[in-house]
Amino acid sequence: MNRRLWTRAGIGAIAIVSLATLAVSVDQRLDVRADQAEAERDIRRSNAEEKALRDDVAALQQAIRDAGANETRDLVAADVINGAVADLATMRARIDELALELLRIEADRAERQPQLDLLLSCRSTLDAATDQLEAPNASATAAASLLDGGRAHCQAALDAIRGDTSAAHPYDFPDPSVTTVGDTYYAYGTNGSTGTVQTLSSTDLVAWTVLRPAFEALPGWAQPGRTWAPTVVQVGTTFVLYYTVRVKGTGRQCISAAVSAQPTGPFVDASWGPLVCQAALGGSIDPSTYRDDFGVLHLIWKSEGEVVGGRAQIWSQDLTPDGLALAGQPVHLLTADRAWQDRVIENPSMFRLDGAWVLTYSGNRWNTAAYATGYAICAGPLGPCLAPVDGIVLRSGPVLEGPGGAQHFLSTDGRPMLAYAAWDAGGVGYPNPRRLHVTGLALSPSGPTAVDL
Repeated sequence: MNRRLWTRAGIGAIAIVSLATLAVSVDQRLDVRADQAEAERDIRRSNAEEKALRDDVAALQQAIRDAGANETRDLVAADVINGAVADLATMRARIDELALELLRIEADRAERQPQLDLLLSCRSTLDAATDQLEAPNASATAAASLLDGGRAHCQAALDAIRGDTSAAHPYDFPDPSVTTVGDTYYAYGTNGSTGTVQTLSSTDLVAWTVLRPAFEALPGWAQPGRTWAPTVVQVGTTFVLYYTVRVKGTGRQCISAAVSAQPTGPFVDASWGPLVCQAALGGSIDPSTYRDDFGVLHLIWKSEGEVVGGRAQIWSQDLTPDGLALAGQPVHLLTADRAWQDRVIENPSMFRLDGAWVLTYSGNRWNTAAYATGYAICAGPLGPCLAPVDGIVLRSGPVLEGPGGAQHFLSTDGRPMLAYAAWDAGGVGYPNPRRLHVTGLALSPSGPTAVDL
């Protein structure tokens, strides 16, 4: 390119020098020659020479222009080539990056293959259980068996996806309660994929076996598929199951009882109507039991005042020795009057903790992250009870949300425990599961506190 620029400059210089030489020659000849004729001949000759020279200059100028155009084309071509080379270099660098990324993905896939296998195994379990429940001869017992077989894989798969949430059971298990019989724990949960009353068993509160449903045959006055918040207590050699159910015709939620000789059932409800049903207060739900210092068994529950424009309340009443009928009059323990509760308190559980009578309950709306487990301190087993303004034991956090339905029980070695359900963080609301959690419980100066197992 430098050579072409030098040639172009040289051609211009030659043209300028030639024009200057021509002007000097014409002047000299006009001064020396006095003869008019000779001068005219010289002028004509000079004109001819000038024309010839001007033609040469014009040719040179055209050559200059042609040279410039060729140079521009060469320069443009060079720029295009240089740009293409740069693009190829960029593309090559990107390809190298992609190659490295593919190698990383391949390695990552190999590393994650066990997790993928867990997910696929859990999916197969869920599909098989779903097929069983949707079959013409649907069987919750068969579905429970399938889910139990895949429980470990599903637990590991969910932990791989969401991290360790401390959930004790992978499947949906709302409103849990736990009864300790000998060295075995039995957990009961709201109506779900494994029957009217979902049932689990464990010997260590960590590994749970899915059992067949403890209760399937509802009494004639109850709506099928509308049962929740079960709890079981041993009365002598009999086990009594209390549960919430909707009444046919009215749709009102009420409490009933069923009995069995075994904690695993089958439980039988031979009643002609509900055990508790406060129709004027919106209905009665979420039964639980406790014994006072004299061994008297009490039933505790929630009235649904919020559904009729009021506020939810917690009640307690004595039970007859067989646990199948109420005695005396109901006693009011607590009203949903704290701001965080949003007029809703439910899932009550009354118990002794380090010498104090403690009432735990759920507050706010069950299908939101605002749902939490609160507490009140009571003067005795029948109150009065006082809930601190912000008396919360369990609330939403970075690992789980909406912890509620908490029920007290004792471990086989006598430690106070709470069983509750919660959404995994970021998964509030159905079809996400509310999974079972178990925690220890202690009484601190600021109130009941959850502690690690």
